[in-house]
Amino acid sequence: MNKPVFYIIFFITLFSLNGTAQQNLVPNPSFEEYSSCPVENELGNGQFIKCIDWWYPTPSSIGTPDYFNACNNTIGGSNQGIVGVPSNFWGFQEAFHGEAYVGLDLFDYDTLQKKIIAKEMIQTRLIAPLKSCHQYKLTLHVSLGNFATHSIKSLGIILSPDMIYIDDLNKKPSTWVNNQIIHDTLNWVNIEGIITAQG
Repeated sequence: MNKPVFYIIFFITLFSLNGTAQQNLVPNPSFEEYSSCPVENELGNGQFIKCIDWWYPTPSSIGTPDYFNACNNTIGGSNQGIVGVPSNFWGFQEAFHGEAYVGLDLFDYDTLQKKIIAKEMIQTRLIAPLKSCHQYKLTLHVSLGNFATHSIKSLGIILSPDMIYIDDLNKKPSTWVNNQIIHDTLNWVNIEGIITAQG
């Protein structure tokens, strides 16, 4: 069975380019704040729910994001380090900022069954609404997991006043798309884009 898996980790910022004061509109942008330390990689629950201000809209049958934090390195027992930083079950990556990051299986296709078996995404509510006709700079820092078998050709962001669900992906076009193939497993790759908000 051939399963192309892409795993990516994020550090996200969104700044207005209009005016002088720049405020990051993304809450908990480096995933440092958590309700409790992630302790394991549960199938059907990557413990992403412990990351404050973020949630995942996909059903667990399609996949769940994973939350990695250095606090996992000190819990003791057989699960110590499994979702730690910098070492974890997907390889080795220092945090870009702080001690945490999130992992996503963005596309996992079963060639024998000829169907998508995983497609993970995350979302949050911005700290303030975007202003119509204002430009915003979107910055992501990403890295391919060491044990990923494939990369992907694009990564999209949807900005919407409504919550997004997996079924919405075909109905709502991405607000911004990066067409750079990410294959670096050693370094964080900086991805930037400029968007003009509709409101």
